[in-house]
Amino acid sequence: MEEDSDIPPLVSAPDWACTPPEVKRAFLSLVDMVRDLSARVRELEAQLKQSSRNTSKPPSSDPPSTPSAPPRVPRGKPKGAQHGHPDQQRPLAPPDQVDEMVVCHPRQCPDCQTLLARNLPDALPPMRRQILELPPISARVSEYQCRTVSCPSCQQRVCGVLPPEMPPGAFGPRLTALIGLLHGRYRLSTRETVAFLREVAGVELSLGRVMSSCTRVRDALQPLDAAIQTMVQAHPAVWVDETSWCEQQRRGWLWVAVSPAATCFRIDPSRGQAALWQLLGAEYSGVVHSDRASV
Repeated sequence: MEEDSDIPPLVSAPDWACTPPEVKRAFLSLVDMVRDLSARVRELEAQLKQSSRNTSKPPSSDPPSTPSAPPRVPRGKPKGAQHGHPDQQRPLAPPDQVDEMVVCHPRQCPDCQTLLARNLPDALPPMRRQILELPPISARVSEYQCRTVSCPSCQQRVCGVLPPEMPPGAFGPRLTALIGLLHGRYRLSTRETVAFLREVAGVELSLGRVMSSCTRVRDALQPLDAAIQTMVQAHPAVWVDETSWCEQQRRGWLWVAVSPAATCFRIDPSRGQAALWQLLGAEYSGVVHSDRASV
């Protein structure tokens, strides 16, 4: 009865009943193989028909056989901004923020060739155009010299003491912050950070100096980071999510906890609950919302 229920199409019942069992099994295996191959062919044909016009693939991935897009039907409108569109211009800086003012006086009338004095009153408000430019960037070098003198009373040699406001190391706080910004925030590599500072600011530094400067920035930001995490943990409802993150050529996870008061980020090698409670604190008693479920 089980063999009768497996009679393939286009085969009569008498012929199937006379077929040896070994041939039946081989025939059914071939039928299953043909079905799998047919499904695979349909899948591949569907993939061949995919292009940037019917999927999110970029146009550069289209094969040469992809038909070209139909020509656009002209709408009768000119290119660019349409009539009545509000003018979009960069707002001008107020006069108190202008570093240099260059006044262009007309010298001669183009009609009667009369020479025009520079003290003539304005007939219309002047046309204003502002140019933004960066000044040459170069590091400012400060040298501290500790002099050694002899005491006139006891002839003891006394050396000067460095002021307490002198920053540690060879770089000041602004340059150190810039190194941390380039390497940490804008994700430049260590060598790219060195090249940027050499080419833009004329500052020569080693690869190790980049890492030590980033360590100084990290230590300086730790109190602020702890305050942000405390603000997030104090809120009764927090939105949490994580995404994969590569850290020192190892796969990790970038965690984010968002509250109406602050947003806290953490990089952790795990995406489990241990990393979640490390972010929120083991004593957190609020409600956690994520893109998957509430915890």
